[in-house]
Amino acid sequence: MALDKNGKELPKGITWLPKKGLYMGRFQYEGQSYAVYAKTLKEAKKKLADQKYEAEHGLSGKADRITLNEWFDTWLKTYKTGKVKNTTIGTYTALYDRFVREPLGGRYLAKIRTVEIQRLYNEIIDKGLSPKYLKTLHNTLSNVFKMAANNDLIAKNPCTQTIRPTIDTPERRVLTASEQSRLLSYIRQEKYKNIEPAITVLLGTGLRIGELLGMKWEDLDLESGEKTLTVRRTLVRTTNKETQEKRFTFQEPKTASGTRTIPLQESVVKALRRQKINQAHHKLSGRWNPPTGFEGLVFSGKKGQPQWRSCIAGSLDKIITAMNEGEKELAIKEHRPPVIMEHINLHACRHSFATRCLEAGIAPKIVQSWLGHSSIEITLDLYSHVNQDVSFENMRRLEAVLSGAV
Repeated sequence: MALDKNGKELPKGITWLPKKGLYMGRFQYEGQSYAVYAKTLKEAKKKLADQKYEAEHGLSGKADRITLNEWFDTWLKTYKTGKVKNTTIGTYTALYDRFVREPLGGRYLAKIRTVEIQRLYNEIIDKGLSPKYLKTLHNTLSNVFKMAANNDLIAKNPCTQTIRPTIDTPERRVLTASEQSRLLSYIRQEKYKNIEPAITVLLGTGLRIGELLGMKWEDLDLESGEKTLTVRRTLVRTTNKETQEKRFTFQEPKTASGTRTIPLQESVVKALRRQKINQAHHKLSGRWNPPTGFEGLVFSGKKGQPQWRSCIAGSLDKIITAMNEGEKELAIKEHRPPVIMEHINLHACRHSFATRCLEAGIAPKIVQSWLGHSSIEITLDLYSHVNQDVSFENMRRLEAVLSGAV
């Protein structure tokens, strides 16, 4: 029975070395001996557990026999599972499986060089991966190799010296005030009554689509003098890697600033009340049966079930197409060029809301709180989307202030 320096019994496999002033943990696996040393018992327990895990999984000191695929799966399980959200795990896995697993994943960790990573990045750019996802992939791979280096599997991280190719980021699509007015007017037609409230709320609040689809009636105060919406959750859809089964779940906002209360414009309040009427009609159909845990969704499907963003995005695409077809026909009758509206994605509604706020002169700190941005820099970046007319108007105001000071 091994004892520590105070005479207390030590866990199996750990002994106290008084001459060295260290705890030693030892074990054998498949005929090979392993030992770890630490100044504290807690540290010794952890090192011993880690060493056992590495030995049992064929990772200890065998970088020339561990493939990147094997280490990625170990990294995901050891360093990420249970520590980050499932959707983040899904993003890591999807990017790795799509771009890395086949071309580079079969290579041994010890054999992978910086030039191979660089070549991989260059090829990925040619495939059209967005700058955002390339950055995520780079950060993921870099951490995979960093943890391998921390475990003494490799000498250095081959991602450190890579150069990510410069990518021209396309300018964000933002509706002008005129386009926004046209769109909101167009979707008030009876045939769009089931989709109109969602688009009106997106444009009038700057919500992320997941926040909109995760919103419940209990999050709304439509009766008080100051009508508000409180953002408490996001609807996400995850995929089981083994069965490929998709399921809906809720997540809390990523940051503390994501949980927020937004004052509502009267146009948004009216749109929400129209949505309540829509749901009342759906409930009368006899098919209303929301899944457990998803009761009370504001923007549910016709049966009360959660719906995915593609439903809203697809409807918006069809609306813009119909608008443009109608505009072309009218332009022919009026003998003028048609005023075509470019297609927009759902996130453009959020950027359009931010732009309207900044055009109206609302303080960026207030806009930041409404949008749930974690830093003011993200909000200030949206100033680049304020249109040229507003830019000139602000310059004239500055000129007037300076003239009055002379």
